[in-house]
Amino acid sequence: MEKFFDITRKLDVIQPQKLFMETIRVMEDILENHTIVLYSLDSWKRFGRMEMSSPEIRRKMPNSIRVEEYQNAIETLEKGEVWRNRELLAGYPAYIAGIKRNGELVMLVFIQDAASNQMTLYYLNLIKNFMWSGKKSLCCVHWNIRKQSETGNMWKELIY
Repeated sequence: MEKFFDITRKLDVIQPQKLFMETIRVMEDILENHTIVLYSLDSWKRFGRMEMSSPEIRRKMPNSIRVEEYQNAIETLEKGEVWRNRELLAGYPAYIAGIKRNGELVMLVFIQDAASNQMTLYYLNLIKNFMWSGKKSLCCVHWNIRKQSETGNMWKELIY
């Protein structure tokens, strides 16, 4: 449990790409998994753009996704829960977690592959705890990236 208290400190970085890289590193360490991908959603929730992934699977994962292709998970994510691929649906990752800002989904976190010992309630709760711990930092970066794309301006620091 002590690891979760370090998450906020480790994720307290200024530059978005550094935050995403550190998020991946921390998740890989805590979850003992190297198949993690972060996708930012567009404002219409139709597409996700890859922000960062575990290096081991970078080339295997698409740079963008169509959210409608993951409809079996969206209802669970909208409720603020982590979706687990219990039915082993083709084309779906083992887990999908959502990051919400002001009640709307703004990011998806894929854990593409999971060993059989990682498809447990314990592991699901580990993911939930991580998502709760890192939510503020990821929401803040997503908001700044969206503002940057809307205005075309580069920004110097994150606004919390």
